[in-house]
Amino acid sequence: ELPVVKAIAVPRWQALERISGDWQTIQQRLQTLRAEQSQAWLEIIYDGAELIGDLRAQLDELIADTRLEILRVKNQRLLTRTLHSTEDAESLDELDPLEVFQRCLDAHEVTADDRPALEMAYREVISELQHADSQAE
Repeated sequence: ELPVVKAIAVPRWQALERISGDWQTIQQRLQTLRAEQSQAWLEIIYDGAELIGDLRAQLDELIADTRLEILRVKNQRLLTRTLHSTEDAESLDELDPLEVFQRCLDAHEVTADDRPALEMAYREVISELQHADSQAE
């Protein structure tokens, strides 16, 4: 007697999905999953041209009040930009704290209008920390 092959239902415990692309592609897929009331666990890989500093917050907002869960977010644009900026073999030891802060502002494309207030607040925080540190000694 020949063996018989039968199809059987295989349970899927948890749906996993990787979404990659630019912001519009990711947004459209998340809206589709939301409409389908999906409960998938997600890995998001953003590789768009636009630099999105608050990517995770925007993604969390898109999936609010759903059963979707984002397990991992990779911002390829931010990663690529960070790697290129470190190619100069520059060390943090060579920079003072304000220069590091200014590089951070550059990386997040903070406008020239916003910089003075942010730099003043940063200097104030550094001053307070140095004052507290000198009193601790």
